[in-house]
Amino acid sequence: LQTLELNQKTGLLEVFGADNSGKVGMKEGKPIYAEAEGTTGVNAIYLLLREKEGQFTFGPGFDPAQPADVSMPVTAILMEAS
Repeated sequence: LQTLELNQKTGLLEVFGADNSGKVGMKEGKPIYAEAEGTTGVNAIYLLLREKEGQFTFGPGFDPAQPADVSMPVTAILMEAS
């Protein structure tokens, strides 16, 4: 997430963890929407951050029509989650 924020990337981050999977839509380095195991918004990101191991992909797939449900910057999310 920090690298995506620093490089102001736009796309879809997909996380495949041992316990949880989900996605985070990023626009210009900012998380705009998130979903994981039926949870949405910043709580979905917190759920994905708990994963100790897994895989992720980042690529095109940001959906501008998806309703925005995350309003915190990455730095604030990571500080709150720690």
